[in-house]
Amino acid sequence: MSHRLPLIAFYLSVASLIVSCSSTTTNPTNNTAVTISSPSSTSHPAAQNALKSLRRMASATEVGINFQEYGKRLIDLKADVDEDVAQLPEGELKQEIKLAVEAFVDANTAWNKMIDNNFLHTAFEPGKTLQKKYSMKGIPSPDLGFKLPPGVTDPTGSLVIPKNVALNTMWGEARKHIDRATQLQNQ
Repeated sequence: MSHRLPLIAFYLSVASLIVSCSSTTTNPTNNTAVTISSPSSTSHPAAQNALKSLRRMASATEVGINFQEYGKRLIDLKADVDEDVAQLPEGELKQEIKLAVEAFVDANTAWNKMIDNNFLHTAFEPGKTLQKKYSMKGIPSPDLGFKLPPGVTDPTGSLVIPKNVALNTMWGEARKHIDRATQLQNQ
């Protein structure tokens, strides 16, 4: 009998867990009891931490931030979120968090390129890739009085993307991924 006690205790623990994660309701068609199991919350502390860091960065971009401060915050954000993401299982939540970070990093790359010109030229990197990635609309370069460097020709008649358009587009994408990750976290 004593060798069965651990097994009985195990089954009682499992039964208790099942009861605590379920509720009983009545089937209206035949008045029978139906047990409905609800999975425990998908909330993960690492996801909560990552989303908190991402929301903090999104808030900074909404109220205004300079390039130097943005770069400092991005370094901290990336380090913190990378550590949190490493603890998450593969899935849509992890992917959305990674895409939000990627959009913030892309915005930094673009902003760094736009320090002198206040726009991205779509004939050159990173403007060429970022325009496609974020479906940004550009304007003809002569509208900004842009002149190509000596010896560089632009037979494509490529476009430029103003700084505010580029940054707000990428930050908006980051916010969409944060919002989607938050929805997934709360399910």
